[in-house]
Amino acid sequence: MTTHSNSDRPPNRKRFIKPVCLLGMVVFAIIAQQAGWVDFGHLHDALAAQAHQWWAPVVLIALKIFLYAFALPASTLILLAGSLYPPWAATAITVIGGTVGALGAYAVVRFLSAEFVARHAGQRSTRWLRDHAGFFSLCALRTLPGFPHSMLNYGAGLLRLPMPSFLASTVIGLTLKGYVYTAAVHAQVQAETTAERLSWNTLWPLVAWAALLAVGALWKHVTTQRNVA
Repeated sequence: MTTHSNSDRPPNRKRFIKPVCLLGMVVFAIIAQQAGWVDFGHLHDALAAQAHQWWAPVVLIALKIFLYAFALPASTLILLAGSLYPPWAATAITVIGGTVGALGAYAVVRFLSAEFVARHAGQRSTRWLRDHAGFFSLCALRTLPGFPHSMLNYGAGLLRLPMPSFLASTVIGLTLKGYVYTAAVHAQVQAETTAERLSWNTLWPLVAWAALLAVGALWKHVTTQRNVA
């Protein structure tokens, strides 16, 4: 009878569990967004009657953390917070929930993608993405209206971006976007549609700010390349 050492055994199939789980989470998030499974429109009336209770903002923050951590759409909660609370309070809810949720997503992806990153960390495409995903770029994308935050959160975890720049850009981006969104909703809470609340006149400052940050990121890259040369 012949015996086989551990080195002769086929690769451990358990190494595929984490990548499959990560892929499944992303696919589920995409399907959920396209199918409209995550809809908190019905939550407005329930929370409106209890908005003065201390636990109502906690519920919004907890929901935002959960949705961000698992790449599910959470933009509705920004509008919901803006319709129930003054801009400063709604912005605080948005920033706290969004930041903690982003850190959760970052940690989840780092854990589930460890083997994948170890195999592809040295590739040119991976290095290029990591080099160009600095503070200004992250902040610009985080501020840009309509850009999916889940893509930033998961991408940052996958690329192992530095935590300080990721955290700072998340707080700044969510603060700017959160205040603009919640202030507009709060000021026009009686508007008939979301489109009326978030018109171009409301969103253009975010687009302009994102463009300035993008220019800053490009300038920093060009300056760095000149110094290296």
